[in-house]
Amino acid sequence: MPATNIEDVAKELLQSIYVHVPVDRMRCLLEGSVDLASLTPFWDSAAPQQDETGLEVYPGKRSLCSYYNYQSKEPCPSTLGNPGVTLEHIDPTTVHQVSNYRVHKAWPVDAHANPTLLALRNFVFRVLELVFQEMSTTTQDDHFPIEYFQAMQTAYRVIQQPSAVQGNPGPEGVHHDDATLTVIFLIHRTNVQGGVNRVWALAQPNGKPQAADVRLDNDRLVAELLLDQPLDTLLVLDRQVKHEATDIRPIDIHKVAVRDVLTFEVRLRKEQKR
Repeated sequence: MPATNIEDVAKELLQSIYVHVPVDRMRCLLEGSVDLASLTPFWDSAAPQQDETGLEVYPGKRSLCSYYNYQSKEPCPSTLGNPGVTLEHIDPTTVHQVSNYRVHKAWPVDAHANPTLLALRNFVFRVLELVFQEMSTTTQDDHFPIEYFQAMQTAYRVIQQPSAVQGNPGPEGVHHDDATLTVIFLIHRTNVQGGVNRVWALAQPNGKPQAADVRLDNDRLVAELLLDQPLDTLLVLDRQVKHEATDIRPIDIHKVAVRDVLTFEVRLRKEQKR
């Protein structure tokens, strides 16, 4: 049954491990409290991630990243002592050829009170809270309170210039994010082919899939979804499956291809882990 309210989203997520919520349903769930145009300046200010030597990790993939605790409007203090940057906690399943040390540009101060970002982050935490409530009702599992969780909030802009290599939103390929819940909102998509989101079974090897893996009759390929309209959304219980984003290509090869997404990776705060 299509998700019609936030409780339905949580139930469907538990049943299917992932759920795709199209833009029209998302706007109903958020009750109109979204102004995507207000987010454009933030993505325009995004910068490539850097490693410990200051080198750009993925030049075609720019980001802003900060960590936020439950119901907090202010980000967590930078572990590097510089409020302008954020050190990402890299998931050990990530397969890549670059450093495990990732420094992102932090969200600017005026982003913290942005009503759209607050509404989207509140939606994410509310879904997880309802998932925990449903799990406790059906399985009697003992879960940490939602107050013990924090969200890694990241703006990603993937760009492919004309005559350049394909823009790569997911250089790590198939992976976990070591998150209890991962949510991906499409913010903007211009002159783009590709950029498909895939959900994979845990049995799928990490890294870039082989051509033979990407078949409809492959049981390891759980879902293949195109977030096509701004605010199209994908939610994934990330510990139970893996996921991937495919390369982007320009429709008009003489123009730049741009794909902007907002992701939330919700994890137990480090100090709460047993």
